[in-house]
Amino acid sequence: MTRSECLKLGAAFVLTALWEALLLEGTEGAQSAGQRYLDEVLALLNRLKRQWKAIRSAGEAVAECLLGGHKLYVWDAEGAIKSEALGRAGGFMAVRAFSAESDKLSAGDVLLLASRSPDGEQALNIIRKAGEAGCNVIVLAPPGGLTKAGLRCVELPIPKGDAAVAVRGASRVGPTSGVACCAALWAVLAEAALKMAEKGRPPHIWRSIKLPDASVYNSNALKETEEQGF
Repeated sequence: MTRSECLKLGAAFVLTALWEALLLEGTEGAQSAGQRYLDEVLALLNRLKRQWKAIRSAGEAVAECLLGGHKLYVWDAEGAIKSEALGRAGGFMAVRAFSAESDKLSAGDVLLLASRSPDGEQALNIIRKAGEAGCNVIVLAPPGGLTKAGLRCVELPIPKGDAAVAVRGASRVGPTSGVACCAALWAVLAEAALKMAEKGRPPHIWRSIKLPDASVYNSNALKETEEQGF
């Protein structure tokens, strides 16, 4: 091996070591890995903001649905987004959990279908049947078969493999799909609340039980929601 070749090989080793050090910088401590995860989440949310037109359109569809006397449903295969949407302080009282076995969708209804996966046979079947019923399906999912099948969609910028952070001596850690799904859901519903309020018919929202008189407020608001639909 010539001197020039040795120098090139040495330089390659140095560059490789530097690159690995940059990738794994600070991964020995949980704090730095956590900081990098938060950075990844912030970057993801900024990418999600690029879906603003789709989010606004979805919010308008939800507002139109409720103001028109129709029903708002939410569904996801894992159940995590459903539990996030139901009974949460700051959330819509009108939202319902959708069950393919017991609920019958009607024309004018809206189904918010969330998925951490871009595809899924069960979700595709629900989208197809909802469409046949005249229901407006809004898909919150990574780009793929589901977003192509929905009438409206918000594409979730989830990285391949989901986990965001490399840690020395371990598999990548820190899934981001849950954050993306929840952020998209609440952005759509916040926009819907705005559109409804602008028309003088705001939705009833769950109040935190930590606030004074929350129990009385929620009880009365829930009765009004049942009477007027939202």
